[in-house]
Amino acid sequence: MRYYIGLVLAICLYQLASCGGDSSDTPVVTETETQGAEPEEEPESSTEVVDEDCDLTEAGTLAVEIVAADHYVKCAQFCADTNGNGACGEDEQKSTLTDENGEAGFVEEVPPSTVLLNVENSIHNGVPYTIAIEGVVPETGLTQSSAVVISPLTTLKASGLTEAQVVTMLQTAGLSEMTVADVTGNPMENIIGNEEDLSDAFLARIRASIAVYNFIRIYDGAESLKNLSASEIYSQATTGGDVAKVLTMAVTIITSALTNAVLTEVKAQAAQIPGAPAPTREDVVRTAVVISDLDQRGVTSKVA
Repeated sequence: MRYYIGLVLAICLYQLASCGGDSSDTPVVTETETQGAEPEEEPESSTEVVDEDCDLTEAGTLAVEIVAADHYVKCAQFCADTNGNGACGEDEQKSTLTDENGEAGFVEEVPPSTVLLNVENSIHNGVPYTIAIEGVVPETGLTQSSAVVISPLTTLKASGLTEAQVVTMLQTAGLSEMTVADVTGNPMENIIGNEEDLSDAFLARIRASIAVYNFIRIYDGAESLKNLSASEIYSQATTGGDVAKVLTMAVTIITSALTNAVLTEVKAQAAQIPGAPAPTREDVVRTAVVISDLDQRGVTSKVA
């Protein structure tokens, strides 16, 4: 599998080469400079492959099921913030740890509209996941077969933005196919094990999730952005402000890396190798995450 991931990576890098030369149409985004302080080094753990074994002890019957997905996020734990103070109290219920499919849950019921906070570090694509994702239990509660999806998109919703505002922000950034249902939907739905062609409409949800993941990483590290309110984020995203520049850059990167053309080319390359299994959508998504992550690190120092 590592060989095929490498093959996809090489092809995706080729696809991205055309985006990296002339930056006149791409927003320049950089980390905020701190006066008198030396630049911070990238944490070593951000690129280190980690041990994905965590305590996945069965908790019995779960009253509320959750799925943490961006690609699937493993070993994460969430807290039901029932008092709405933005922190996890000792008396507030914690979930089980998410497994390799991002699945976990709460043993007891969780009230509608409760925000689910990320309280345990997690693993994503074999490396530490560097943002704290959040979800929201639907206002109408859960049906018997439904699970609360927790992703970068639901994190925007948990911050105070409406689903319609999240859609507008992403459509403005270049993902015209985004719908309201995509905000709370599982971005990995129908990805695992599937080898069919990928349409832009189908890709909108996973592209948006990965783009928002990188947006949140930059947002958290930029002094000019991280203290913005939900209304300020929305205003900047829709009027050409710094948020719009960051989000557009993130969408541009992932839209170039995650395409049906990439999957088609990878299949053609793999077909020339005797006995090689056909690369899947999951292979392409995993590699798009890596490329998007690497490209995000290459942005320069201050939001223009």
